[in-house]
Order: sequence, then structure tokens, then C-alpha cells
Amino acid sequence: MMMNVLPVLKEITDALEQLLQGGAPHFIYTNKMPFSPEDIQLLSTLFQRGEVEITDNSTNNKSVVYNTRYPGVWVTTLWGRTLEFTPILEIVEINWYPQVVAFPPEDVAQGVRQFLTAVMEVAQIPSSIKEQLQQDLRAVSPEKEIRWTLEGEWESLLHYVLAPGAVTISSPTIRFTATRFWGVWLGHWTQGKQELVVTPFPETLRAHEGDVRMGLERLRQKYQELRLTLPVQGPSG
Repeated sequence: MMMNVLPVLKEITDALEQLLQGGAPHFIYTNKMPFSPEDIQLLSTLFQRGEVEITDNSTNNKSVVYNTRYPGVWVTTLWGRTLEFTPILEIVEINWYPQVVAFPPEDVAQGVRQFLTAVMEVAQIPSSIKEQLQQDLRAVSPEKEIRWTLEGEWESLLHYVLAPGAVTISSPTIRFTATRFWGVWLGHWTQGKQELVVTPFPETLRAHEGDVRMGLERLRQKYQELRLTLPVQGPSG
């Protein structure tokens, strides 16, 4: 018997509308809800994996995040180390990008300072690169993503400073790896190009407004369709 799918879908559509109007991200802790097996099956079908998958091994737990076919709707599963095959938390997040693997602005600012300090201490990195980084990183903000192509002399950063971290974001065209400096990412494009990117979360893989609006319309249609067809126990929202 379907019990909670419709209220959850209504909550998600409302949250997407709020997001488009400048509202705050919204979180639904789905494994804390009394879903029936039918509820779970339908939600899994509706919110199938999209093309972006994120893994975070930076804590005692492992987080796996993926986008869905409705832009702006992300699914996060947190796995306990001692319960490798049992998720301890499952979250549906309505947001431009998932907060669990994004760096807060103050952490990005700290990561940039530590990155610049590390670069300045390496004699093998050309002074022209040091000067360019200092100039470009004077004003870092969550709204402004900064990128450099790692080719020629810029590859020295890979050899001396940029060790990969624990967070990886993958899509069919690009893979981003967090470095040991918060907010400093390495981008690896499938055609071979490598980039250095400073941002809380890579702009390329965020949900974008036009896509979110189209996805919201599709989700509204699906909600109305299910209201007419599903056997429901309790309020349908």
C-alpha cells in the first residue's frame, strides 16, 4: 500500500519552487520515514541516478551522492564503516549542489591561503605562476569560480603541491578530485585537459536554473498523475 510517496513528492516540488525563488536548501531524511516496500520502489524509480556521482571518504563514514533526473534533487547515502552494507542515513536534498561535499566559504578562504603558502615555498614552481595565482586569488567568493588550465609550466603544481584528497565527483565528461586544500579542486576532462579550480563546488556540475524549472514542471505533472492513480492510505497532501 502506498502511504508516503505523495506527501514526499509534494514536499520536494514545494522545496524546488522555494529554491528557484532564492530559498534555502531543503533536506528530507527518507530512511527515518515509515515507507512501505511499494513506496520505496516507486521513489527509486522516480529518482533514478543521473550522470553525476560523488564519493566522500574524508570522515569515519563514507558518503555517496548522486543527482537525479530532476535537476536540483540530490540523493545522499551515508555508510558506516562498521556496517559496510547498511546505510545509516539516507537524505534527499533539494539544492543547487549537495552541501555534504561542498566547502563552506570560510573553508575555501582558508584552503586558498594554505595553497598559496605551499606554492610560495616550492622553489621549482616558476615565479610567473606564483604571481598569477596571488593576483587571481586576491578576492575569492562562493559566486566566483576561478580556473586555470594545467599545461606547460603550470603542470609543476601537480608535481609539487596538488595531492588528491578524499572527495571525487564524476560525470561522463569530467572528473573533479578535491585536493588537500579546501575548495581547491583538480578537474580531469575526458579529452585529456586538466584544470585547477577554486570553488565550493564545481560550477560545471551544479544544477542550473533553466534545468531545475523544466524538471519541476515534469515532477508536478508526475505528482498530479499519481494523485489520480495511486491507492493511498492517509492524507495525500
